[in-house]
Amino acid sequence: MSRPKDSRDDDWMSELITHWGDPIVRFAQMYTGNPDLAQDVAQETFARLLVWRRQYPGRAFRPGWLFAVARNVAASARGSTSPRARTLSA
Repeated sequence: MSRPKDSRDDDWMSELITHWGDPIVRFAQMYTGNPDLAQDVAQETFARLLVWRRQYPGRAFRPGWLFAVARNVAASARGSTSPRARTLSA
């Protein structure tokens, strides 16, 4: 069961996006070859990070996890032939 959202989530996520947002977008663009898709991959990656934080409160954030998620999201998006899946809008 997830805990309710509070302002610490917003602060924590804002700091991570500020620090890791551009590197994740660059990584996703290198992986997909598509700048628009890379932005979508980054957005989905950070959305999954927020879900992870709520499911596992107190666990330490590891940048390697973030890049692994970005790689998996990018691989799914790149390999999909569906326009809906390609833009990651579910």
